[in-house]
Amino acid sequence: VMISARESSPVCSGPKVFYEPVADGGKGPGAGASAPAPPLPCLSSANCNEVSELSAYHKKVAHSIYLNIAALCQKYGFVRIGFLTLTFAEDVEWREGQRRFHSLATGFLTEQFFDYLCVVEFQKSGRVHYHLLVACQEDIRTGLDFAQVAQRNYSSANPYLRSQWAKLREVLTRYGFGRHELLPIRRTEEAMARYVGKYISKCVPNRKPEHRGVRFVRYSRGF
Repeated sequence: VMISARESSPVCSGPKVFYEPVADGGKGPGAGASAPAPPLPCLSSANCNEVSELSAYHKKVAHSIYLNIAALCQKYGFVRIGFLTLTFAEDVEWREGQRRFHSLATGFLTEQFFDYLCVVEFQKSGRVHYHLLVACQEDIRTGLDFAQVAQRNYSSANPYLRSQWAKLREVLTRYGFGRHELLPIRRTEEAMARYVGKYISKCVPNRKPEHRGVRFVRYSRGF
């Protein structure tokens, strides 16, 4: 779905409700050590205040992302849409990160999810992370108690979501990824605001000359 953005209106809406991941011995959505881990990068901010500082081109790109997220939610239903964040255990150079992601996308993501939208984030340190909205094959939201999730209690997750956590833990290490998190969205407006906010507040300001030509926004084939 390639939607042309003809306006640069503000793209933030919805409440800011965020959840801290936890490494809980395989019961929660993330992967890591036995002790509680700090939040994954950029999961605690959806600040779109920098939108006015973007070029006209990047305003159009941000608005395009916003519209494509709406299309994704409308096509599959937001109960099937999840946030998937991927990081590396080690300090991975961006070319190697892109190679690993491409391998994961062709060997796993295209088979596991109906569609996905991915934003590549470069931190100021140069480390690369991947933030995705994925369309799961089944409902991952029904039954989940978001209040319990905020307290790091994932017992309310339905069987399909639990199966996805288990599969991600198994597969992602084979492709060289480290900590990760998959959670359903609370509401579509939140998904739009958070995802566009991440692109605006992280990707554009941290671009470096060597990133010229890098695809910061990626879509699954056919979406």
